[in-house]
Amino acid sequence: MDRPTIDHAQLTQAIGDAIVVADSHGTIVLWNPAATRIFGFSEAEAIGQPLELITPERHRHRHNEGYARTVATGVTRYGTRLLQVPALHKDGHRLSIAFTVALLTAADGSVTG
Repeated sequence: MDRPTIDHAQLTQAIGDAIVVADSHGTIVLWNPAATRIFGFSEAEAIGQPLELITPERHRHRHNEGYARTVATGVTRYGTRLLQVPALHKDGHRLSIAFTVALLTAADGSVTG
């Protein structure tokens, strides 16, 4: 039986969970409609912004250190664990979100996102 062709862009747009992808510098490069619904920022407002856009100020230093360490080493201690953390909505109210971490890598194994 032939496997159906999956349009990944269509899936990203249609899925009900937020998909937020940041590059190796922590800059948002992908933001789907569910992310807009959850965080309040449009795709145009989010793309090109640092992940700090949705990270509460008191957590930014720790987040940035962990992000840089993960990019440098290619190792995350979170794997597929569901993490529950605070986040920020565009209007400033705090959210409680659950997410997983996935590393995107280049052919040489370096972390790209």
